[in-house]
Amino acid sequence: MRPASCRICSCFTTEMETSFGLRINTLQSFYQANQQIYNVFETVTNMPVSCLITKTCDVRSTQMAQTTVGEQSVIQEKTSINKSTIGASCKINSKVRLSDSILMDNVVIEKNVIIENSIICDKTVVNSGSVLRNCLVGFNYIIPMGSKNESSNLTNLNNFMPI
Repeated sequence: MRPASCRICSCFTTEMETSFGLRINTLQSFYQANQQIYNVFETVTNMPVSCLITKTCDVRSTQMAQTTVGEQSVIQEKTSINKSTIGASCKINSKVRLSDSILMDNVVIEKNVIIENSIICDKTVVNSGSVLRNCLVGFNYIIPMGSKNESSNLTNLNNFMPI
């Protein structure tokens, strides 16, 4: 690798036969990077996309498409998950609809929850009957039972993600 000039930081470049790179500096680019991984995974890694669902997770749902699942996560039956990324040690209960979303590590989703186009940070709990659309939920946040949120930033006082 060799450094390239940059105004604020040092950047590095490298040559590879197969490569994939994105600049991630907004929530939208973070979400899109997670979606693109599924599309380029086989080309970049020479492994099947089935590897994106780890062997240590427990997936009982039969309704999953274009989804990655992290280690030790549990997904119950009667759950629909589409185009989403699920981190490690997450627990998703039955009758959940999850689409176009990212769940970071240690997230708990209770029964009868709908989450669309949202990013849920670490250690968040989404209680039963809640609906989240186009939301960003911060670290260690608890969504009250039956909440309906759309286009919202939900956090405990500047606590989106620990750095």
